[in-house]
Amino acid sequence: MRVLVTGANGQLGTDLIEVLHENRSLAILGVDLPDIDITDPASVELVFDGFDPDFVINCAAYTAVDAAEENEPLALKVNGLGPRLIAEQCRKDGAWLLHISTDYVFDGEATYPYEEDAAPDPRTAYGRTKLAGEQAAALERGLVEGLGDDVVEHGGGHGEHGRHASGRVPGGGRWTGR
Repeated sequence: MRVLVTGANGQLGTDLIEVLHENRSLAILGVDLPDIDITDPASVELVFDGFDPDFVINCAAYTAVDAAEENEPLALKVNGLGPRLIAEQCRKDGAWLLHISTDYVFDGEATYPYEEDAAPDPRTAYGRTKLAGEQAAALERGLVEGLGDDVVEHGGGHGEHGRHASGRVPGGGRWTGR
C-alpha cells in the first residue's frame, strides 16, 4: 500500500511517519511545503501523479491558533480549501482519505470526550477554519450527512516531537471507502 502523508514536517506528521515506517510493507511519502502546496490544485495533482497513493493522511494545517484570529483568511485557505483539494484528488484517483481535524471545532465546554455525532460549535477562527475543512472534505467525498466518515477530531497530546494529538482521539472517527 502506498501512503501519502501531507504536513509531514509538522509535529503530528513527523511522529506519524516514524510509526508508519515500522510497517515495512508500506511505501510512504511524507510531503510538506515547498514540495506540496495544498491550496494549489496543480501542486496537489503533481504530488498525487508522481506517487499514486492508495491512502492519504492529511496532517497539513494552519496550526497557529492565536495567529488565526488575526489572519482568518489565510487560515481558511489552508484549513478549508486545502482539505477540499486533497479530497477532490483522492476522489479522482480512487485513494482513501483520512483528514485530521481538531477538537477546536467544538465549544470546549464538554466535561467528557465528544461523541462522533456531537454538533460542532467552534468559538475561534482556528476552529471555524478547521470545521470548514472537515465539511469541504466530507462534501467532496460525497458524504453529505454530518461531517462524514473520513474525519478524525483530536485533542491535545504529546509526541516525540512536541505537543499534538498523537494517540488521543476524543471525537472518534470512522473510515470511509473509496
